[in-house]
Amino acid sequence: MPFIHFKLPELPTGTRILEAYLELYHNGRNEDGRTDDLKIPVARPGAPWSAMTLTWNNSVNTSSTGGTYGLCLRSWAWSGSPNIASDIQGQLEYDAFLYWAYPGSTPPIEKGFASDNDNSRSQNNLGLAPRLLIKAQLPPGTTISSRVVSTFLPGEDLGRLSQPVLMMIAEQTAVWPPAWQVAATSGQCP
Repeated sequence: MPFIHFKLPELPTGTRILEAYLELYHNGRNEDGRTDDLKIPVARPGAPWSAMTLTWNNSVNTSSTGGTYGLCLRSWAWSGSPNIASDIQGQLEYDAFLYWAYPGSTPPIEKGFASDNDNSRSQNNLGLAPRLLIKAQLPPGTTISSRVVSTFLPGEDLGRLSQPVLMMIAEQTAVWPPAWQVAATSGQCP
């Protein structure tokens, strides 16, 4: 059961979040022998958790059904959530929990995603690491350079990863840059 944690940029007072999407890169095609045309259930974790101590046996979520929204699965592509801007507004952190077993399926459907240490990630490039895309309207007189990213606390930073966990890319544009391949622009979920 994958858990994902994002530190959000501290944006100037008066910033309005217009759009936000959780996206994971599905680096396979029908790898469990089943279709990729489905939605993977996603929810916020049911209790606080730490990447330093979380294991399969002490997971804060034990259910394998449900979900607040669905991540639209796409083969060998970015798989994205619906707009979750209301979950992001005013927050400094965002956590998500993907249900490993797809509800109503026997045996469970299992799909893989590129992680933070996927070999496409480099010192200066997020590569295929999980991402939280945020489109914001800043207050008059501010620019994207006005944002602040807080650092991880010692108990949150895994430290042993070959590349930094905390990374952010920002662009001052009204539309998503085509190079980002934002899943939300790819059409409706199957």
